[in-house]
Amino acid sequence: MLVSGSEDRTIRFWDANTGKFLMLLQGDRSWVMSIAFSPDGSILASGGSENVVRLWEVDTGQCIQTFHGHTNSVRAVAFSPGGSMLASGGEDRTIRFWEINTGQCLRTLLGHNSRIRAVAFSPDGSMLASGDEDRTIRIWDVNTGNGLDILLGHTVRVWSVIFSLDGKTIISGSEDQSIRFWEVNTGYCSRILQGYNFCVWSIAFQPKRNILACVGEDQFIRLWDADDFVKPNRAHPRKK
Repeated sequence: MLVSGSEDRTIRFWDANTGKFLMLLQGDRSWVMSIAFSPDGSILASGGSENVVRLWEVDTGQCIQTFHGHTNSVRAVAFSPGGSMLASGGEDRTIRFWEINTGQCLRTLLGHNSRIRAVAFSPDGSMLASGDEDRTIRIWDVNTGNGLDILLGHTVRVWSVIFSLDGKTIISGSEDQSIRFWEVNTGYCSRILQGYNFCVWSIAFQPKRNILACVGEDQFIRLWDADDFVKPNRAHPRKK
């Protein structure tokens, strides 16, 4: 199943194999800027320019929870690996952790100096990575909320961040037309992929084959064998 969110204030479900339209969700009164499935696929989270996060029951299409707290548009949402918590990042420069069952805001992370564009949990759920328009990527301890590291190297805003499947590498896509691989333990940029002529909007893994998919403003989707790039190679020293 494929899901899309749009400026037309709707969320649409599609059959990924046939392209057939399956279901329309309406309830957002604003541009839908971010969406994410829960690990078991039963819940969809959405964030947008209405400054709230909504949870939708996939089977019924009903909105089952609304989280209030952000003071500006919500640009990024991500479920924890266990599915009990959601992280959201907004144009208010904050990251918020929400308890799924109660809707309680568990913690608010401060530190970004610009609008947050991306958030991603590590596979074990112990860390969160976030990227912003100020070209920085931050790593956070989920349990304490403490900042662990700041990764510098991109020259324009960061649009997407994800962890590798083993949790040892963070991959980021940026408006500077590059994809960068960062060693989590050291903060070193170990690889830079350049093959785009425009912004890199989004990146994602295909878990079974460890394939990295990247979408750019040039309207192409590129597939990379991630095994070729997550091996340590400190060709590009860390920048402070």
